[in-house]
Formats: sequence, C-alpha cells, structure tokens
Amino acid sequence: MLIATSWDDGLESDRRLLSILDRYNVRSSFALSPARHRATAIPNDVRDINKYGMLLPVAELSMYQEHDVCSHTVEHREQTKLDELQLRLDLYNGKIQLEDIFKKPIVGIVWPYGCSNSNTILHAQQIGYDYGRVTPAKHRSWHYQKWDIVPWSWHTPLEDLLKYDFRCLALSGHTYELRNENDWEYVERFYRDASRDSRCNLVTLTELAQTL
Repeated sequence: MLIATSWDDGLESDRRLLSILDRYNVRSSFALSPARHRATAIPNDVRDINKYGMLLPVAELSMYQEHDVCSHTVEHREQTKLDELQLRLDLYNGKIQLEDIFKKPIVGIVWPYGCSNSNTILHAQQIGYDYGRVTPAKHRSWHYQKWDIVPWSWHTPLEDLLKYDFRCLALSGHTYELRNENDWEYVERFYRDASRDSRCNLVTLTELAQTL
C-alpha cells in the first residue's frame, strides 16, 4: 500500500518533525503559503497563538528543500469565496513564489480549509497544478481521483490502515496538533514502523498523484 503523508502551514514545530523524517529516511509533503512567512516568526492564527503555533521565518523554508512542497495558495484564503481574479492570483502567486524559493516545479495544491469546487479546480488546472488535496472529513469519500485527494487524519494507527484493501491513501495534519510527548512519540512510532513494514511504501503526495 502506498501511504502519502503531508503536513500543512510551515510551522516552527515542523523542525522536530523533519528530524524524525530524517531519522527514518522518509520524504513527506509540506503545504506552504509563501506570503505568510516573514523575516521573523509570526503567529499562524492570532485567535490562539498557543493552539495554532508560529510560522517559520522565510529564511528557514529551505529546510523543506529535500521534501515535496505543495502550494497552500499564496495567503491561505478560502478559495471558494474569492472572485475570479483573486482566485487566479492566489493560485498563481502561491505556485510561482514557491518555485522561486525552491527552484523546482510546484504541482500540488492543498486547499486552505479543505474548500474547493469545480471552478477552483478548473483554474488550478489552467495555472499548471496537477492535483489537489482537501482535508479529512467523514462526509467525503475518495475513489483514487487526483481532484481532490481526501486524506485520513494523522492519528489513524498504521495497523488500522493496513487492514483495508486500499492500493493507496493519504494522511494529513499540522504539527501544532501534536500537543504533548505522547503525540510526538506516536508520530515517530508511525514513521519508524511504516518505514520498516514491507506491506506499505511511504511516498509524497506528488508521488501518490503520479500513480492515479
């Protein structure tokens, strides 16, 4: 089974996650909104800094260089609420600015708040994205389509995933959701066990999308 893991927003707490990924030689996907990263760390969400964490300074985004980078649009606005011009600018600038930072193609779009529709998908395709990903939700089903990949939540146990007869699936989350040492130990255990289990193959979102 192919399992793609992805993490959103580009947070300071990603540093610890990246060290775990390095330890087990795993590449993951990271969804970034380039205009939100400034010279210094700023809150991910001013409504609750302690809950949502801090965004990495722009100079530190290079730590994702060896991983898969996806656009989270340029400013992380809900795309279905924008007019046509704003929508195209958000999608285009998110892609082009990340390509300028990382010097490689950015082909995946991770929709802010998990919101997309036929219109946002059409514009994303026209701008050059190859696939999209939404957010975990019980009312959504996924049938191996590129638009839009529906992930499971990061805290789904590996053994539970491997019970299903799926050829591939995706997991997603934010590192601000890892609130204590037990959560971090769980994530490390997941990557350790999955990287050693012959029944699964850890891939990036882009690698998964290429098989669809």
